[in-house]
Amino acid sequence: MRLPRKSLEVDAGLQPYLDQINVIEEQVAALEQAAYKLDAYSKKLEAKYKKLEKR
Repeated sequence: MRLPRKSLEVDAGLQPYLDQINVIEEQVAALEQAAYKLDAYSKKLEAKYKKLEKR
């Protein structure tokens, strides 16, 4: 199917925004991974603290 010329121009005009969305998605995924790692670390630290507190 062939798109009318105007549709192609609109799609081309949207491409920078679509690229920005892709970058944001990648950044959000990286941030989620960092949050999961931080959560795991804080749970280990809390367990270690509780263990030391019982002594």
